[in-house]
Amino acid sequence: MIYNLVTNAEKKFSTVAAYSFSGNGKVLLIKATDGPTTSLQYVNLAQRDPKIIWTTKEKTSIGSYNIDYEGRQVAFNIVDSDDADKTGIWYYKAGTDKAVLKLNNGMKDVPDGQTISDAVSFTDNSKYLQFSLQAKPAATGKSTEDMAGVEVWNYKDVYLQSLQSERLNKVARYNAIMNIESGKIVFGESGNKKLSLLKGDFAVVKTDYREVLGDRFWEKEVYKDSTWIMNLRNGSSYLLPAKAVYNIWFSPDNNWLVYFDADKGCHYFSYDLHTGVLKDIL
Repeated sequence: MIYNLVTNAEKKFSTVAAYSFSGNGKVLLIKATDGPTTSLQYVNLAQRDPKIIWTTKEKTSIGSYNIDYEGRQVAFNIVDSDDADKTGIWYYKAGTDKAVLKLNNGMKDVPDGQTISDAVSFTDNSKYLQFSLQAKPAATGKSTEDMAGVEVWNYKDVYLQSLQSERLNKVARYNAIMNIESGKIVFGESGNKKLSLLKGDFAVVKTDYREVLGDRFWEKEVYKDSTWIMNLRNGSSYLLPAKAVYNIWFSPDNNWLVYFDADKGCHYFSYDLHTGVLKDIL
């Protein structure tokens, strides 16, 4: 039941499994389950009548779902137990009839060897969807009970043998960002390039030395520290001319990026996100 504390009006909904409000409190999103049928219902609280934007039955299920701050957009995951290629991300915009498919595992935009995970959300400006990809399980050879287990490793491995065995059981996950309007993935993490910071139309991407070096921390000087500024609107990127970038942040108006470079006399630098001008400010 929803209850208006000002007007004392109330509205009841049945078979509710979960719900969430938009950030501004004007829209309610309901996940309802009635026997084998699950639906997502969009409720404009000023009108109070629910609009069913997606319905699914036994072989598919609704995973995570998210509504933007203004309550005008909804994104959610659909998991298909019979056909993994149909598992993907769906999107609804207020005023349209139904939710539409944005991306699934059967589309070529999904990187080879990866599948869509069950987490999706809107970025701070609601122009992009941030979601997770995970590596497909590695194919293993057929084994028998009398087959001896053999592991081969040497001193050049970046991880100790004991940690290698532990990592085999962990599923690698990667952040990805999709432009809602175009439906294209504008950024996807790789093994050693990770998303560090995200605001508005720009992202900070850094080298992940845990993947590059593993346990061989003493060889860090062999690798150049890399930090990129990525423009999500057009996919372009700029490599900051710095070896050691620390304390990096966006200005409140999202016009500049400021960072501390310990390698250049411990100075602060600003990068104009719109003109590309880099300045030593302190």
